[in-house]
Amino acid sequence: MARSVPLSRFTSRVGGGSAFYVMLGDLLQGLGESLFEALFYVVGRLAIPLASFGRWRCLPLLSRVSKEETSWGGLIHRTATRIYFTSGGTAAVGGFVCLLGAALGLLLWYVHHH
Repeated sequence: MARSVPLSRFTSRVGGGSAFYVMLGDLLQGLGESLFEALFYVVGRLAIPLASFGRWRCLPLLSRVSKEETSWGGLIHRTATRIYFTSGGTAAVGGFVCLLGAALGLLLWYVHHH
């Protein structure tokens, strides 16, 4: 028969050992958010030039633009000749495109099955 070992031998006496699971949960949540933001950024990088017929561009991911140089809450950077979406703006557009794609997919599924 297996010997029983008290759980207190494996956890700290203060906090019950749950801090590890909280940190792991925070890490996984942050990783998931980062993956979604990266996916949205890539979709936005594809969608913005297509939707604008090449008139609008996306700034590189880690480019630095001051808040004073942006408009629409930091989503757009305008120069004298062109409109650029910041990385946050690009990810926002990508998220919106993904949301529209998911809604369209659900609608098509619903129409097909009913």
